Amino acid sequence: MIMRDIKMIIGNINEQVFNKSANEKINNAILIIRKTDFGKALPGKNTTENDEVFFNYISAYASALQENEVEFEAHKEYADIHVMLRGEEFIYLSKTDKLVKKTEYDIAGDYALFAGTASEKVKLKAGDYLVCMPEDAHAPLINCGFDGEIQKAVFKVRL
Repeated sequence: MIMRDIKMIIGNINEQVFNKSANEKINNAILIIRKTDFGKALPGKNTTENDEVFFNYISAYASALQENEVEFEAHKEYADIHVMLRGEEFIYLSKTDKLVKKTEYDIAGDYALFAGTASEKVKLKAGDYLVCMPEDAHAPLINCGFDGEIQKAVFKVRL
């Protein structure tokens, strides 16, 4: 597991050693991820045994957006844990105060959209996960050269 300035956490669900983060809810969510049978996941929202953790199962193709076309999202109530199940993608990251706000915060959807340039780019491969804390704006599903359908789960953890 690697910790960065942006507060994101990068790891792999198959790591033998589980390096705990500073946040107990994130640690519990990663344990849930390790136990989840993704073969039974349905497209869209899926529940877990924890009321404060659910995940969206996504099957998609990475976009071919140019860097200046990328749209970042950020949250207030939830952290996102992007888990790559099949394929590869880039996720671009930046602090919200380094971006231009495109939309006001949507309370029901727990997000605001931003434009700007990534300060970091993370490549996820099958088994990798990336924890994006609420202050970490992120743009997922960016093409990294992988030619095929991506399958991933985005776990939402109420903080």
